[in-house]
Amino acid sequence: MRWLNNGDCPMSTWEEVLTWSIKRAKGKSQASKIFKMVFAEYTYAIWIVRNHRLFEQRSKSVETIAKDLAYICNVRATPDIQAVVSSLKF
Repeated sequence: MRWLNNGDCPMSTWEEVLTWSIKRAKGKSQASKIFKMVFAEYTYAIWIVRNHRLFEQRSKSVETIAKDLAYICNVRATPDIQAVVSSLKF
């Protein structure tokens, strides 16, 4: 999530991550819309990868997961946000 350029996320406690996420998700700016979309997809991807590993003994590389996440976010984004998401370097 560093490519979002939203500053460093504190990873020491869940409460800090939650506070950091809430702060960045507030508002209706393009940055907050992108953050909300990416954070939701990121959370869903973690859940899906976990289920595949536990129940189907399948796994994906980190690079594949990141590319899938970038693709899904680009496809689901509104046209104005697609331009911003497409310009980000992953």
